[in-house]
Amino acid sequence: MDLLYYSGLKMTKNQADTEDLVQETLYKAYRSINQFQKDTNFRAWIFRIMMNTYITNYRKTIR
Repeated sequence: MDLLYYSGLKMTKNQADTEDLVQETLYKAYRSINQFQKDTNFRAWIFRIMMNTYITNYRKTIR
């Protein structure tokens, strides 16, 4: 969890936004855990969810 937080902090550069990003990432991962394929890299999977969530949120703020 700390690794997610620090990676999110590098992206958002804001503590509150990082906490929101990590929470949303964990929620999305929990919701779609059945799509995770065994014998693959869980860390890469959850970081991809976080990156996609960050990009989606960033695009929403631009509009």
